[in-house]
Amino acid sequence: MQVVILHESLTGTTEQAARLIANALFDHGIAARVFPVTGYDQEALAAADMVIAGTWTDGFILFGQRPGRKKRFK
Repeated sequence: MQVVILHESLTGTTEQAARLIANALFDHGIAARVFPVTGYDQEALAAADMVIAGTWTDGFILFGQRPGRKKRFK
């Protein structure tokens, strides 16, 4: 199984979480590659069995949260 993890990180925290997920997958024998949403490998994405996407959130803590820069995921 091949996994691609795409992230949009403003401060580096989301990127760090993406790398932690990739390391956990690797520990279970699953190959995972991590890319920023603005610079991914199209061939790796096409060959992936699973894609995980993550972004930082914008808005208030209790309400109104939404993905940050969600247009970049289109």
